[in-house]
Amino acid sequence: MRKQTNLAEVKLTALALLSTEINKTPYSPMIVKHPFTDTGVSAIPDGKGGVEMIDLTEDDAQFKWRQSMARQIDKADNAYAIYMMVTKPYALTFLKFAMPHLSREDMSQILASAWTRSEAPHQDVNVTVNQLLRMFKQADPTCLMEQDEYIQFKALDDTVTVYEGKPCKVKLLCDNSLMKAIIDRFGEDVETHPHDDNSFSVVAEISASATFYSWVFTYGGKMKIIEPKAIRDEYERRLNEALKNR
Repeated sequence: MRKQTNLAEVKLTALALLSTEINKTPYSPMIVKHPFTDTGVSAIPDGKGGVEMIDLTEDDAQFKWRQSMARQIDKADNAYAIYMMVTKPYALTFLKFAMPHLSREDMSQILASAWTRSEAPHQDVNVTVNQLLRMFKQADPTCLMEQDEYIQFKALDDTVTVYEGKPCKVKLLCDNSLMKAIIDRFGEDVETHPHDDNSFSVVAEISASATFYSWVFTYGGKMKIIEPKAIRDEYERRLNEALKNR
């Protein structure tokens, strides 16, 4: 990662997000969706020492608001100050795009905050699980943990087994609509091959555990275990057992 944050590039990233469309909701103008505001009713300086209330669902008001926000971004003297202008649902999205321009320290501090600010960070549609993992792998753990947590972390073995089950390689047959789900779970380098016009196959390392079988079950008939036979048979056994207990 960079030794020093390129603040000018971080500001350009913020301005790019600022230029995105303000999305209305059934509760607009009170509630809208945008990286820099949750409400369509905003107050901006009127140039006379006071403030002016504006409705961001109107085009003229949006132009004034964006100019005002752009000035705030330009005045920021560090990346964290810009990040704090971003609304909670877009915290990780901002980090995703700003990350190439951040120092490790700044990236780690923003990640520590964004992870706790986001209501469901692992379900963020703009940031995949694989991208989140890369963020955490590159972050400074001392910025992510309290001192006692870091001491416990350092005491762990280099390899920690998280899920029960024997590691093995499986081949899955998936509906084309599941490509994003496969990449989120196994990463962008996962081995995939076209099967027909509607499906593709996947070869990946998994842990043959209840967690894996439950994950396959989530997608119903859109995902099938092709091989090895032992894993396929075990999945079918669990399905039959579940049907008997209904």
